Amino acid sequence: MALSTISQLLLATPFGAPLLPLTEILLPRLLELGQVIRAFQTGAITPSTMQQFELALQRVLREIGRVIVEWVVNRLEPQNPDLADAVIAFDNNLYKRRTHSPRRYGIGTLFGVIALWRIRYEPWDAGVGLVCIFPLEMRLGIVADKATPALASRIGVWTAQYTQETVRSLLHTDHGVAWSVGTLREVVADLSEHLAPLSQAARAAKVLTLLDQAERSQGPHRPTLSIGRDGIFVPITQEFCTNSNWRRILAPIQMKWIPCSPASGTSATASSGVSSGPYSRPRRIMR
Repeated sequence: MALSTISQLLLATPFGAPLLPLTEILLPRLLELGQVIRAFQTGAITPSTMQQFELALQRVLREIGRVIVEWVVNRLEPQNPDLADAVIAFDNNLYKRRTHSPRRYGIGTLFGVIALWRIRYEPWDAGVGLVCIFPLEMRLGIVADKATPALASRIGVWTAQYTQETVRSLLHTDHGVAWSVGTLREVVADLSEHLAPLSQAARAAKVLTLLDQAERSQGPHRPTLSIGRDGIFVPITQEFCTNSNWRRILAPIQMKWIPCSPASGTSATASSGVSSGPYSRPRRIMR
């Protein structure tokens, strides 16, 4: 299909015209994708070539995703800075608009590292110790100036399971992101700081959900929740209900508990405040 035909099809759709420039950028990647498919179809079909086909396909599709993400986020703000708000307010301070500037070293995403150009706002009053802000990054939820929320979420899960070197290897292999140990630690620290206010409520909600499920289940005994200083302990079997044979299955949670007899079980309640989220949005003052 010729480019002119593709252009006509896109223009015929309600959203086609704005996406036509993106389609032109993606054409070389789509051509590469077709070459990968044809090379596999016309070659010997073996376990080795199947593996090579999947890996090549993953690489091309990831690059297509990276190009799309980069193209979309760089067009969320006006290309002409003069069309953006001249002054905004954030944390009871005023900031004035400046020009676009690139994020140094790019932003890590699930598809790889993208370049991000965003409008910079600097403090109205110089010399008061405030730093410039970037409303676009704040709205996108960029973590530690390095990662999108989706990639940071993946890193959070991996960090709880693997060593730093393993996480760095997974980032490079699965997402094409090559970070130093220092950069990885910055992202993990920022993610931990913003999730800390939410973790207590999430743990309490999880325990209450498990208690509710246990109450609704069928069995000869009522559920019992035992709370120790270092966490929650559950006996492996009834025959080995000794302190030495109990194992921990949940992280420590702060709970107010009411002891009762083993026959009636132990009830517990928990409460914690929940923050509104890690990022606040600046307000528009004037255009």
